[in-house]
Amino acid sequence: MSNWDDFFAQVAEGKSVHKICANKRFVSKSKLYRCLAEDEQLWDRYARAKEMAQHAAVNEIQDIADEATADSVHVARLRIDARKWQASKLAPKVYGDRLAIGGDKKMDPIQTEEVSA
Repeated sequence: MSNWDDFFAQVAEGKSVHKICANKRFVSKSKLYRCLAEDEQLWDRYARAKEMAQHAAVNEIQDIADEATADSVHVARLRIDARKWQASKLAPKVYGDRLAIGGDKKMDPIQTEEVSA
């Protein structure tokens, strides 16, 4: 397995780039971002790994909630909220909020009228 394969596997598991690059086996963060900017295939692999990381983080939410105790509920809520927020930003098509701007087809359209002062 190449260093890149190992790197992307760790990203997909949800490890932060900061922690991964702290390991001397991998390139520095600045070198990493340069490589990603210069190599479209590496960038695509990184993007897929980050997407997989969001799925892994969301899958952790149930475990965090199930393992929470009365003493740890606030920490559990923080951990869950952080994962939900990050997933909604990094994978918005899957985990983002959906807005129905057009309204419900079963409802009448919004009516406006001019009111004189």
